[in-house]
Amino acid sequence: MSNYAHTGDLIFNRSIPEPNSGCWIWLGASSCGYGHIRYENKLWTAHRLSYVISFGQIPDESVIHHKCENRSCVNPRHLECMTYASNTAIGPALINSARTRRKESCEYGHKLTDDNLYLKPGNRRVCRECSRESVRRSRAKKRFGIV
Repeated sequence: MSNYAHTGDLIFNRSIPEPNSGCWIWLGASSCGYGHIRYENKLWTAHRLSYVISFGQIPDESVIHHKCENRSCVNPRHLECMTYASNTAIGPALINSARTRRKESCEYGHKLTDDNLYLKPGNRRVCRECSRESVRRSRAKKRFGIV
């Protein structure tokens, strides 16, 4: 790469620090949550370019993992180089543990309190009220011959 300082300015000027998490939120173009930037006639994901600026080249067969779980983050301190297999292995565990632990209600608005929550295998949190409603619907379908 040539002129890393200039490239660093490109990353820094197109992101904004989020004071609570320490993430640098990408403000430029993005798709699927990942920032994109064109640099030296090549389209980069912003977090990969940020990693290269800070730590050097990314080895072949490696990916850049967001330790903060925020795809739009370009803070090099939140980025980690690892194999694809390692990234894939920790992905579901992180999603189930970090994101779902922060949820206070299910997608239908039921509060996820101790009396309305149980853990399925793999620490998957499930709303008891939604489960009850699902069982009721299933039994009603069987009762009326709707399969």
